Amino acid sequence: MATALQRQLAKAASSSAHASLLADRDKRGKRRAQSYLFTARDADTHDLAVVHALGANGLARLTLLNSRFSEWEEPLFSLAARDTDRTLLDQDAVRELDDALNGFLVALTPYLLDSAAGKALEWLVRRFRIQEFNVDAVLRLFTPYHESAHFAKMLNILHIESSPAWSFLVPFKAAAKPLPRPALVAEMRKTSQVARFVASVLPEALKAQAVSDVVVSFNASVFLDFFSAADGGLNEETLAFLLPALVAPLSGGVKASNNCLVGSLLLLAALAQKCRLAQDATRSIIKSIVKAKKAVSPAQLQATLVAVTGPQDQLADLPKGVVEALVANSDAFADTLQLDGSEKLFVPFCAMVLPTCEDNEAHAEALSAVIQATTTPASVVKELGMLLFANAKSGKTVGSLLGAIKQRRPDVFAACIEESKTALGDAAVDEIVLALSMPGSKGKGRMFVASSDADAAVRAAGVREMVQALSAGTANDEDAIRETLLTRIADPSPAVLEALYASPAVLLHDNTDPFPAILSALQSTEDLPKAALKSHLSFVAAHGKPQDVERAFWPWLLRKKRAEMVWEILATGKKDTSGLMSGCAAVAAASGEDERIIGVAKRIAENVLAAPALEPQLAFLFQMAQEDEQHSALLALLVLRALLLQMTGEHQLALAARTVEACASRVAPQDWPSEFHEYIAESALFHAVAAKPSKASTIQRALASLLSIVSSIPAPTVTLDWFAPASTHRYVDIARNLYAIPSPSLRAAVLRARGGAALLFLFGVVLHDSAKVAALKHAQAFISASVTGNNLKWDVQIVLPALLVALGDADQAVRRAAAEAIPPHGGRDPKAVYGYDEVYGAQTELVQYLDWDDVSKFCKTLAEHKEHFVQDASFLPIFLQQAVEHQARESTQVGLHKQRVLCFLCSHAVACASPATKVALLRALEHVTDGAKACVIVPLLADVGVGSAEQSTAEERELARLVASAYNTGAALALQEDSTLWTAYLDALERCGGEDAQTFSAFAKQVQKGLFAALDEERKLELVKFLLNVGVTSTSSDVYNSVKSTITAVVTDSKLLVSLLRQLRPGTPSSVEERASKRTKTTDASPEAGVQSLTLFVEAIVARKLPSSSELVVTLLDTLASLAEIPGKTYTQQLVMTALDTCADAGSSKGSNSAGVRLDVLVDVIRSAENPQTLHQALLLFAKMAKLAPDSMVYNIMPVFTFMGSSVVHRDDSYSFHVVQKARLPLFQRDQGLRLTKLQTLEMVVPVMVASLKTSNASGADLHLAARPLLKSLTDAAAHIPRHRRTMFFTQLVQILGPDDFLASVCLLLVDAHTKKAVRQSGDDLKNTLSLPLGVLGHFKTGQQLAALRDILSECQELVGVANSNAGAHSFLPQASIDQEASVSPPSAAKKQAHAVLLFAREAFFSLARVGKPGQDTALGAKIKECILLLLTLVTALQSQDDSRDIASVASSALVKLLSISPVQIFMASVLDILRTEQDANSVLLRQALELLRDRVPQITLSARHQISEPMRELVGLVCTVLRSSVTPDPAGHVLALRTLQAIAASSLPDEAPSLAESVAIVLQVGSNAALVEDSLGLFTLLTPKLGPRMVSHFRDVVEFCVNAANGVSDPSRQQHVQDALLALLTSLPLFWGNFELDKALSLALEHPLLYDHFRRQIAKRVPGTTLLPGLSRAWKVVFVESSSRRPPATTLAFFDLVKRAIQAAAREEVSTHLKAVSALFLSALDLRNPQRSVNAEFSQGAEDSVIAAFLQLVIKLNEVAFTPVFRQLYDWAFGNGDATASGARQITFSRVMASLLDTFKGLMDPYVILAMDGVVQVLEACASRDAPDADLWLSTVVLVRKSLAVEDSAYWRDDRIRKFLPVLVRQIAVVPRMRLADAEAQHKTALAETFSALALSAGDSAALKDINLAILMQTRDDDAGVRLLALTCADALWREHGAALQGFAAETETFTVECAEDDNDDVGKAARRLQKSVDAATMS
Repeated sequence: MATALQRQLAKAASSSAHASLLADRDKRGKRRAQSYLFTARDADTHDLAVVHALGANGLARLTLLNSRFSEWEEPLFSLAARDTDRTLLDQDAVRELDDALNGFLVALTPYLLDSAAGKALEWLVRRFRIQEFNVDAVLRLFTPYHESAHFAKMLNILHIESSPAWSFLVPFKAAAKPLPRPALVAEMRKTSQVARFVASVLPEALKAQAVSDVVVSFNASVFLDFFSAADGGLNEETLAFLLPALVAPLSGGVKASNNCLVGSLLLLAALAQKCRLAQDATRSIIKSIVKAKKAVSPAQLQATLVAVTGPQDQLADLPKGVVEALVANSDAFADTLQLDGSEKLFVPFCAMVLPTCEDNEAHAEALSAVIQATTTPASVVKELGMLLFANAKSGKTVGSLLGAIKQRRPDVFAACIEESKTALGDAAVDEIVLALSMPGSKGKGRMFVASSDADAAVRAAGVREMVQALSAGTANDEDAIRETLLTRIADPSPAVLEALYASPAVLLHDNTDPFPAILSALQSTEDLPKAALKSHLSFVAAHGKPQDVERAFWPWLLRKKRAEMVWEILATGKKDTSGLMSGCAAVAAASGEDERIIGVAKRIAENVLAAPALEPQLAFLFQMAQEDEQHSALLALLVLRALLLQMTGEHQLALAARTVEACASRVAPQDWPSEFHEYIAESALFHAVAAKPSKASTIQRALASLLSIVSSIPAPTVTLDWFAPASTHRYVDIARNLYAIPSPSLRAAVLRARGGAALLFLFGVVLHDSAKVAALKHAQAFISASVTGNNLKWDVQIVLPALLVALGDADQAVRRAAAEAIPPHGGRDPKAVYGYDEVYGAQTELVQYLDWDDVSKFCKTLAEHKEHFVQDASFLPIFLQQAVEHQARESTQVGLHKQRVLCFLCSHAVACASPATKVALLRALEHVTDGAKACVIVPLLADVGVGSAEQSTAEERELARLVASAYNTGAALALQEDSTLWTAYLDALERCGGEDAQTFSAFAKQVQKGLFAALDEERKLELVKFLLNVGVTSTSSDVYNSVKSTITAVVTDSKLLVSLLRQLRPGTPSSVEERASKRTKTTDASPEAGVQSLTLFVEAIVARKLPSSSELVVTLLDTLASLAEIPGKTYTQQLVMTALDTCADAGSSKGSNSAGVRLDVLVDVIRSAENPQTLHQALLLFAKMAKLAPDSMVYNIMPVFTFMGSSVVHRDDSYSFHVVQKARLPLFQRDQGLRLTKLQTLEMVVPVMVASLKTSNASGADLHLAARPLLKSLTDAAAHIPRHRRTMFFTQLVQILGPDDFLASVCLLLVDAHTKKAVRQSGDDLKNTLSLPLGVLGHFKTGQQLAALRDILSECQELVGVANSNAGAHSFLPQASIDQEASVSPPSAAKKQAHAVLLFAREAFFSLARVGKPGQDTALGAKIKECILLLLTLVTALQSQDDSRDIASVASSALVKLLSISPVQIFMASVLDILRTEQDANSVLLRQALELLRDRVPQITLSARHQISEPMRELVGLVCTVLRSSVTPDPAGHVLALRTLQAIAASSLPDEAPSLAESVAIVLQVGSNAALVEDSLGLFTLLTPKLGPRMVSHFRDVVEFCVNAANGVSDPSRQQHVQDALLALLTSLPLFWGNFELDKALSLALEHPLLYDHFRRQIAKRVPGTTLLPGLSRAWKVVFVESSSRRPPATTLAFFDLVKRAIQAAAREEVSTHLKAVSALFLSALDLRNPQRSVNAEFSQGAEDSVIAAFLQLVIKLNEVAFTPVFRQLYDWAFGNGDATASGARQITFSRVMASLLDTFKGLMDPYVILAMDGVVQVLEACASRDAPDADLWLSTVVLVRKSLAVEDSAYWRDDRIRKFLPVLVRQIAVVPRMRLADAEAQHKTALAETFSALALSAGDSAALKDINLAILMQTRDDDAGVRLLALTCADALWREHGAALQGFAAETETFTVECAEDDNDDVGKAARRLQKSVDAATMS
């Protein structure tokens, strides 16, 4: 160590040297200081002292990051170091300095990028010149950052020129660029020294505990690139330094991070891929790898082991640690085993684990995981299987593992069996196998299980055992064994089949048939092994029946690879002469390959023909021909070919038809080769079959050959109908089916076979097959081939109809081909007609032929329209209509030509057997109306309607429709002249009329279109009568309707109508005789039977407008008369009258002759009518007929009137009443002599009479008096009118009279009729009595009603005058009424009449109110005003008379109701009039007016309210006048007055405020009455917002009124009214609340805390804090301190909720001003828990919570200066009291307050926690020293401690404070058991455990954690079991929360858990085990 003198000398030398260096640099100006942070120029400006200070600052920062850096402060950064010059030091000192520098630089590695590191490096560069003397250390520091700018900066000053190893850095230094990784890796490949240096970076950092993610990432990335570049591997020298460096993080000597460990694993895995390692090295590496198991997942660890061992040689064994690591994580084997090379790891693993698997369950599970993994390589499973076979007798585990291999890897298991047989012997292996198949059983039952085993060897053994048992006869369950053996037939294993067929007698038992199973097994032709096939076929050949042999051998006979074997087997089988295979083996043996196939096919065909039953053999052949398996199908086709060649006649045709049907689907879409004959030659065919039987072309060749043979079958000798539909002749069907196959070669063959009939055949295809285009093209070629020059060889007209069908096809391609096939025209006449009499068979004689000229012209016309046909599918009907229908402008010759063509086409339609062709031709001719068509198709007409329509096809129905359509207008002449045709036509109609409604409708449609019109009169009559007969006899409603619609359409002529009616009406002799002859099956020939036809006819003719004809009218009346005596005549009568009605309308408009019109017929109908509808109709008709025959009306009206009087008027139905009105029938009136007199019709007589009265009486009164007799006579007749018809009747009467003049008069008379009854009724009875006049009045407009009511009220005034004997009074109503008694005096009668009229007026006003207000119409307003004045006059007059009080009451109610519907101005004026006259509150009228005001004022709109502002102010004054009147026992008037003021105040305007303000004092005076309190409060609630400051003068009085109203009353409604009133004051006048008002309000609000919650909220929100806070203090004293009654918790809650809100709403300044009073309030309130409290309130937890919440709000408002005194005062309050009882309660409260403050303010409460902690410790110590501590006090204190610890930013709980407080807290473990708690014990334990957990969380270092853990565990040795249990609980919670931090203390914790686990107390033992689990979970052990 240097002496002081040496240090001084060194310092002097250093200073001298530094000075001389500066001087020298100044002199030379060249060399500048080297710097890491600064440029050379800037570095010169900083002297050494500045750089030292910079470095010291950097070190200080680094020390904060890591305290380790403090050890280098003295040697490198101290003042002494500042004065040290390394160039002057001795070697030892230099060595010490280098050691310090190297250690510092290594430790600096993680922090290099921090600015502090740069400062420190700058000092080291400037002072110790590390860039020169410590190059390696500097590079070790900077190399991990080689791609950063920091590396480039340091490299710029680094002295590397003299070092060869670092010379590669010189270019980068010169360029001032970082070092790229590829350059570094390349240099490492070149220079091992560089590689060694780079490899040492991470180990050196590990030693210095300075590993960072940057270093790990650098190490991994560089060496991965290094390994990737090592294509030739790594040499031993490189491995010598590389392996230790890579294994270093795994050695365990130093603590490495997870990333470091993962990086090391990654590099080791990469290294193993590049070089071959020695086995010892491999073991060492994988042993080290296992040590990193905690850093990676099990799958990653195992993957690394596989990556290392996979490329290396197979290890004989594995290190024990590796084995145990693999066993512990066997669940990851599935992922690991799928990796390449995994067998290198798992083969030795299985070998090492297997010997111990019986005793070690984990080892067994690991082996099981290897087996069960689907990814396990076969080699691993095989090696394991061999080991298991060798140790099969070791135990059950080995057996279960073998069973698992057998189940999951049967192929491997089979290989193991084969190899094990060599070593163990067959018997031993079989025993093992069978034991595995059925473990634990050695009996016979195991053979069943073995036979279904997945292993073929096991199955074979089981089958052999079964066969032996059956053969020996020792089996007890033979049936089950035989069934099992049958299932084994499908086994693909040759060994199993060999064992199965070894004893044929077993399978050929009587109850067993093995051949279906064998045939099923043989179906899998591709997968069946050859040996298995041989076994199956040999058994079938030896023991099978012929059909079994056929089905078994058939698929194999043509297979080249197995055919020889099959033929050999067949040859050695049974020599059976029957069956298809009979003799085939001999043929096959004697022939060559091609000849063998030919011979076999012929032999099989011969066997088919020789079979006793041909059909089963053919069915088999066709089944084989349709098989998907090609060999089977090919052989079947060859046999069919041979059969066709050997058969003839019908048998040949039948076989050919089936052959075509079976083979059509197998023909390929591509055509066969053009050399078709060579292609289908027999030699070529059989050569292809022999050479390539499996190719698709071979079977196509066979099909072609077979079908060509079918096509060449000669035609039969009978005449064929080539156009016939399918299934007509088999030969034609075969040809068509062949042609339908899309093969041009085959089609050509078919056509060649048809010869001269080819064209007929082709057009038969066109008509009935899908190959129409091809057929038409062939037809075109045929026709073209028959053309020589311009001449045709044949006349081909026979195919023209078929060609037309094709031209109308929907497919354009078909139409185009047909257009091209149109025969050429012109040239000379051909020699013959093609196909003459050869087309339609027996029907050929019906065909009409054309001359060549007609044919040529028609073909020419077709050719001219060729393009039209092609483009338009619907052109054909248009064309034929033009081509065959004669036009008027055309010549006769042309017409004859067209007719001949039409007949030609129609004859083909008749002769053709195909319904589709018939339909196509007739549809094309549908629009042709030539009569020739109808004549030609008569044979078709004869078939129409024959048979059931329901069973007919759609084509048949369409054909019938088309035939019917042919009999149109064009056929009329023929029908007219040809009676035979007419008869046939009617017969067809009759047949169709039975059931075929559709066809009948087609006939009827043509009748309507013009056929009927074209017939003469005789035919028309006959046709109509025939149709009527069909209609009435048909059972079809559609036919009936069709007949009716047809007659409606065609019978329009009046003459025809008359004739038909005369012949059809009953009683006509000709009609009766004709009907009798027509309906021979009917036994009843009476006239009534003809009514049906007449009914149908009249139904038809009334459906349209009838012509105007007097003769028709007369005939209809005669017809109606003829029905008089016919039963069931009603409906027919109505129909005839309907017809008459129609004729009458037409006749009245044109003026018909009335001669002969017999109205007496209608009179008879009216008289005899039993049906009301008939009667009504007759009456209406009678009225209408009067216009036609007025003279007859005169003679016949009286009987009608007489009858009407006795029936119609009294009918109670709406239609009868309607009839009376429409018919204008007389009204009947009963006079005093009860004599009926006739009156004129209302609409005719009454208007005339009224006009006369108006002429003679000008004034209204005179007019009414003059009309009174007439009106009274009408109103008196009301009783004779049905009740529900009366209103309508009198409404129409008034409308006729004129409502403006007579509405009031009619209503008065109707009311007067019920006066006596009405005055005694009320309610609904009264309404019912007056319903008629009210109903009549209600039918008119509002203005008319008001005018009438005005007149009625005027009449009422007159009646009152008459009642008062006023001489000038004249009433409209007579005083001597029928309804009244004769003895009543006129004044009394007048009074009753006035009473009744007022009742009516009141009800009328009610009705108007229900309808709605009349609005603001001026005219209506005037009328209402008049009515109001009249009513007011009446009320005034009647109230003065004592005997008229009841009438006055009615008038008053009427007035009120009228006011309710009046316009607002009129309403207000009228109400003011009432209030001016009525001041007595008991007045009924006044009350009604007030009630009306109350309801009406809120409905007044704002605009209207402005208009009545002045009347409203007057109204308020009048209402106040009413209030001033004395209150009677019935205060209803005052209540209404107050509610009226409420309505006015609610919608008042500002102008009305003064008048409303005057009402306040009056209301305060009146409101003292109990009945008026709530209404007064409601009025104040409304007035206060409206009046605002005008309420100030009454403010205190109103408040006092409200409080007095609430005191002593428990009614919630009253309290709500008070609250509303106070809220209104509070909202409108918040600043006017003084102490008096506030105290009153607060007292009230606290008396009812639940009811006044909203009011309290508003107080806190609106009253200023300067007023409210003192008020609350006063309220606390008054309510809670000075009060004698104990307050419930609800009051406390309400009060402090108010306090909280008040403080929250107040400003901080306001709170500070009143802080003293508020603090005193809280100190008093917090004493609630104190049993000696001065507060008179009940304690509850909720109440205390509310106090604390309010206190928190106070603290929020305070700053620290203001809060500190409050806190000290609170602390002294809690801990300064000598009374223990009071102190305990206060300390609980204090703890709860502090806990709440901590929850809210967190770390801000640290200073106060410090102040309070002494008290807390004092409380805890006291609890620990007491035998029975206070549980609540202890719990609140512990919770306070926990919350203070839990504050995240708390600076109080440092480690020293924790250690000081720990003993106090630990002693609390013994406190809880002493409390003897029951329900709350868990809460206390949890609180203490959470506190310990929070204490551990606050600990700063591991030492404090250790102390906490140990202190708790020491309590587990306490004598008290409860203490031990709680200590374990706390420790468990501590480990569960902080297990990661406590890992280092697991060992010492385990000591205590072991001790406690053996405790005598079971609960303690359980807790100890829970703790141990938590420790294990934390340490992952």
